[in-house]
Order: sequence, then C-alpha cells, then structure tokens
Amino acid sequence: MSVSLIARLLPLAALLAACAAPEPQAAAPGGPAAAEAVAESPEEALRLWSRAASDRIGEFRHDPRDMTAPEASRGYPAGSVAVRFTIDRVGRVMAPEVAKGSGQAQLDGAALIMVVAAQPLPPPPASVLENGRATVVVPVHFSARRAPPQPTMMGPR
Repeated sequence: MSVSLIARLLPLAALLAACAAPEPQAAAPGGPAAAEAVAESPEEALRLWSRAASDRIGEFRHDPRDMTAPEASRGYPAGSVAVRFTIDRVGRVMAPEVAKGSGQAQLDGAALIMVVAAQPLPPPPASVLENGRATVVVPVHFSARRAPPQPTMMGPR
C-alpha cells in the first residue's frame, strides 16, 4: 500500500472512527482514575495509565496481511510503530501521527487506525496534563504469524 494511499485513507478512517466513537464517559470505579488515586507517585500513576491505554488500543488490534508476499507464504508482518498523539482529560485522541515507523506502510497505517478507533482512551492522570491535554507516544507491536488457510469453493477432494 503506498504512502499516498494511506495519506488519503487516514482522514477518512479518523472521520469514521470519530463518528462511531461514543461520547466519553466518566471513568468507572476501579478504572485508571481510581488507579491514580491509589498510586504512590505521579510516575506510578502514569505507568498504570499507560498500561490501561495500551490495553484499550490492543482491543482494536488489526493485523494487516502482507499482500506483497508470494501467495503461499502470505501472513501477518511483524514490526513496531510508535504513535504520537495528544489526549484530552476525557480520553479523546487528537492529531495522531507516526513518531517512529516500522518501515512497512501497512503496519504504520494499522497502528494509526487502532489508536483512533480505541477512543475514548482511559482519562490520563491529572499530573501529566497541561492545559487539559497531554502529548504521549505509545508503542504498537505487531507479531508475525502465518495467515489462516483461506476457504475455497472446490469442496472436498
């Protein structure tokens, strides 16, 4: 997938995700806000929030198939993408971008789509907010694996 194609699709994906994303709700008891209250330090609160945000993004995992590989070995490519975005006090994601790409356009695009689709993220700790917002970098990891066999219309042999 070319970079120009991804550049054209990302605004559409962001718009679709924003339309589908529910309005942010107050944090549920026992969620990241509660974790902040029991955290021993701002660093611990940030660590707990980071884990909760990564878990939420992971719920929207999308492993793009490597369509450039020969038919017999097509699978899911491996790599890591660092996504930078601004998050507000209720977990809305703004201005997501690839901070450090994987070298594979399909993984970079999938990571951006995952972050946008996962919103609202858990509200970040107040200690990291500046003017109600924080800019964070979140790593998104993709593991290589073979694609499952595709069903055929041939039937049993």
